[in-house]
Amino acid sequence: MLRIKHLSAYLFFEKEGQVTLDVTLQNLDDRLNELDVDANIIVQINGPETALGRQTSLEVDQSKYNATIELNHIQERGQAASMNMLSEVAAERGIDRYFLTDADIYRFPHSLEEMWKIDPSYKIIGAKYRPYPVKIVQEQFGALTWQEKMLYHVFDGDQTPQARGALARNGLARKPWVKASLMLVGSATARDMHGNQVNATDSVMNRIVSERDIAVSEDAYFMHMGRVDMTDHIMARLRHFRAAKARGQLDIFLQKEIGLPSDEIMNAVAKDIRSSSERGDYYAMLYLCRCAVREVVNDICMNITNGTWSLSDLNNINPMSMKEIKTIKQAREASTQFFADVHWDQLLGYGIEAPPTTQERLRQPFLLDRFLQEASYKDRIVKSLGARSLSVLPALPEPTDIATQPSAINLSEVRVLQAE
Repeated sequence: MLRIKHLSAYLFFEKEGQVTLDVTLQNLDDRLNELDVDANIIVQINGPETALGRQTSLEVDQSKYNATIELNHIQERGQAASMNMLSEVAAERGIDRYFLTDADIYRFPHSLEEMWKIDPSYKIIGAKYRPYPVKIVQEQFGALTWQEKMLYHVFDGDQTPQARGALARNGLARKPWVKASLMLVGSATARDMHGNQVNATDSVMNRIVSERDIAVSEDAYFMHMGRVDMTDHIMARLRHFRAAKARGQLDIFLQKEIGLPSDEIMNAVAKDIRSSSERGDYYAMLYLCRCAVREVVNDICMNITNGTWSLSDLNNINPMSMKEIKTIKQAREASTQFFADVHWDQLLGYGIEAPPTTQERLRQPFLLDRFLQEASYKDRIVKSLGARSLSVLPALPEPTDIATQPSAINLSEVRVLQAE
């Protein structure tokens, strides 16, 4: 029987380092093994040093992997350039579609296999995703501050299973959306889906490719590191606004892609969450705060992009207790505290040319295998994914010696809220 030739590629920022490279390759190689195919993994290395023609010190021990690993340093900066080069490589090798992924995620067992099962007529196939549970984040990085933990949850407030269910019941179900951190993409599509932008944002990709050509596998999952810092979050959003402006679609992007419903509808969704979910008050509070934060961030990004931002535009209200939030109006007041420590000088100068990768020092993938062996952690993970039961995730073999896995990073060394 002829074995299928597979190509998998991931975009690697040079500062992510050797540990991230090793962990990502192991996770990706494990997932490709489940497909039982002949595979090549191309690591597309990008960054300021690489752009100057300097080779990184990254190394690969090929004996550890079944797939053939290729390290490719690309001098032209930006994700679009990397995607174009990968598309050319795939075409030269007669490969019609390939897996494209980021370094800083954990791909669950059989995720690539489940994506491969989807009708290949779709141009882009994605997976379901969630941020790592905060308990696991703290296991890896150490204790988070109160604000870091709260922001981690607030940024995810409209994506929890509780919020998604309430949004759908109120006529606000989200259309199929592929996150570029993990996707199966046609080689020709990959060359066009960034819209000739320097950086291929999710918003541009999901807007350029027709909704009828996008599918998300119901049984493929990955987890990623959420954000813990408001400055970093605004920087990431600025990329989307600048990409929309470059295409002459800034107003359309703001109104159709990220516009919020009316206050009445947001309050109705929060009420639905409270009445239908365990810990409903908590998840409703997160949803309302997410909406309130999004309003402010949208305004900041819109004005920075248009060159009209002034710090005096930011409301200064003494914040109320998060526990008292029942309405969007209260959430707006409470959420002002999250903007007190924003580094405005960094924001105003960010991303004029090729924006650097955000949250660089926290872009490390986690090996969740050992957590999935413990019932309490596995239950937490599955609930976060919104899966129907523990049986949705395949059983894993006993983990290897944990001492051989990369050690956790001390968060005191990478704290993103502290000034440099």
